Amino acid sequence: MAQEPLGPCSLCCGLIAHITNTIDRSAEESVETTARQPPWHETPQQILESGTSCLLCESIWQATLLPLLENTERELDNITKVLLRFGSYNKVNSVYWANIHTTLEFKEYKEFITHVDCIGISIQPDGSLSQHPDWLKCRETSRSVDRMAEERLKLMKAWLRDCQDHHSTCHTPITLERLPRRLLHVGKKDSLRLVLSVNQPISTMRYATLSHCWGGTSPVHTSRSTLAAFEASIPEDSLPKTFLDAIKIARYLDIPYLWIDSLCIVQDDIEDWQQEAAKMQHVYSGSSLTIAATDAENSTGGCLPTTADLSCAPIDPLTWPHGEVSLLHPTTQPTTSRRSPNGSHVISFDVPELRSHMMVHVQAGTPWSVQRAKHLSSRGWVFQEQLLSNRIVHCMQEEIHWQCRQIYKTQAGQSIDDEKLREGRDNFYHLPSKRRERMWCDWMEEYSTRDFSFDNDRLPALTGIVDHYTKTTGHSHLLGLWRETFARDLLWLRSGDIKGSSCPRSPSWTWLSCNAPIMIDQFTISMVDAEPKEDHVVLLEDEVIWTGLPMTSTIQSSRLVIRGPLQTLRFRIDPRSKEHFDPPYFQFEGEDLDTSDPLPWTCIGQFDSEDPSPGEYADYTCLLVRTRKHGDQGKFKEVFLILEPAMEIGCHEDESQPLAFRRIGLGCKRGATQRTFTSTTEMTIRLY
Repeated sequence: MAQEPLGPCSLCCGLIAHITNTIDRSAEESVETTARQPPWHETPQQILESGTSCLLCESIWQATLLPLLENTERELDNITKVLLRFGSYNKVNSVYWANIHTTLEFKEYKEFITHVDCIGISIQPDGSLSQHPDWLKCRETSRSVDRMAEERLKLMKAWLRDCQDHHSTCHTPITLERLPRRLLHVGKKDSLRLVLSVNQPISTMRYATLSHCWGGTSPVHTSRSTLAAFEASIPEDSLPKTFLDAIKIARYLDIPYLWIDSLCIVQDDIEDWQQEAAKMQHVYSGSSLTIAATDAENSTGGCLPTTADLSCAPIDPLTWPHGEVSLLHPTTQPTTSRRSPNGSHVISFDVPELRSHMMVHVQAGTPWSVQRAKHLSSRGWVFQEQLLSNRIVHCMQEEIHWQCRQIYKTQAGQSIDDEKLREGRDNFYHLPSKRRERMWCDWMEEYSTRDFSFDNDRLPALTGIVDHYTKTTGHSHLLGLWRETFARDLLWLRSGDIKGSSCPRSPSWTWLSCNAPIMIDQFTISMVDAEPKEDHVVLLEDEVIWTGLPMTSTIQSSRLVIRGPLQTLRFRIDPRSKEHFDPPYFQFEGEDLDTSDPLPWTCIGQFDSEDPSPGEYADYTCLLVRTRKHGDQGKFKEVFLILEPAMEIGCHEDESQPLAFRRIGLGCKRGATQRTFTSTTEMTIRLY
């Protein structure tokens, strides 16, 4: 008969002692230390074996390691080492917090993967179990939905007041010309209506914005036929839960106005839609608070709790990707283990020698990544809402999170201070100019993974981000690229499957023509992008003509003339590399590969759309864009566009014009001595 499990094993006890002692020794909270890292199990087999009697080993396996393994296609036996490191130590409301940095090393192809998770530790004297935080005990079932909502509203008000009183960087002055055209006047109950911003006193002009997902159906919205009626009154019983919750939050926070896209923009008026969509930078940066319906998949999901049942469930049997491991707990000391709805794990046990009771919370991911994994953060339009808002309250079923320009914190008490936020993608005002430029690449790489209900929205949904970046850097925009960093921005690479159609009439040189996840300028020699580089492409002429307002209308035509070195190269996608790598590797005809090397190839790349048949060599016109050098070792990388003759109507009618090409892919050739682009021809060409 299986008995109750032991408390943590000796190595896990060492982890707990390391975290609590490190924090207690710190002179002040939130100080990162360089404390010596504690030892822990170094292989999956050791963790699995220990997990049969140690529930903390089991929890770390289930919450952090197993998700990593399930996302890889490698066999478990290929893992050579498991490495756990801790950082971001903090103590909030008697709970000790730390980040768990996990690294898995693989034998094959010299690969490793990393992930960051969290651990929280609460220690209370014997007989004081009630002193553990409620969220840690998973006992919200004892409270009603109304009480839970009231507690969250009070916390929102406290967070907002603290930010308004102490965070000068979280406020953007409001001017009439920057206001959205319409706002929802929430006032008191039964006074809901649309108003024109210009008719409202600027002294009372405080408004909140709602960030939400429309879902598969259109929520209640303003049309030309309903505009007059909505300006008189909007019956609250006609609104979905998400809208009603946002109204309730705004009223509780004494914010008199609310902006909801489907209500404040006339949806069947193209001119109104284009004009208002072009104001997104000001709409969200001028908002007092963005209310994010983070969990809701449509307008019925809501912003406030829909159920009080946030209780934990027993942890599943210890598993790995290749089967189940039976759990036997031949011990007598009582220990319990539970899994919460958000995938976190909680273990609870007595510590007789300390005359105390301990609860350990192992959270999959950080507070930031947990929120980013929610449905709302998969949506394309929401990206600019998250980026441009000064303050956001993320409303999730299990808890709420607060995010502003200086701090990120959770209902459970976890927090990220302003210095760490400045290293994130949502706050780059204080970053060096080169880092700001790189932030555009980071933003667009994430933006390219987002989903849209309508593929044509990929360009308009960029408008606010482009305006924001222009204001901060002074750079000049060119369809997802920038004239000041043009050569770098050309170096985008498709890094996933095609998801849908491209933006209408988008030219091949912009990543907007490729509706797929992308990476930008990823072929660095070192990890810090510090090596010397030489750009070989010069932008000579460019022009984009729109059917209406730039960005929010459709591209009518575009023109791009550049100059750079061209050379014909003959290569193929090596079928062997395509089985294991994305992007795959290219093999040049006649190239002698060292098959004893797990990475024998010297050229990596990707085609922008469907790949040619693997194994078949072909001639390609290639344009050398950038060369990177590593002076100490003589290494270099040559990054090039793969081109084909353009077939657009009329592009070859005028023989006095430069030759016309289309981009079809990107490649990068590495080497130590012999260059590839040695027989180039400097040419002026047009790219379509």
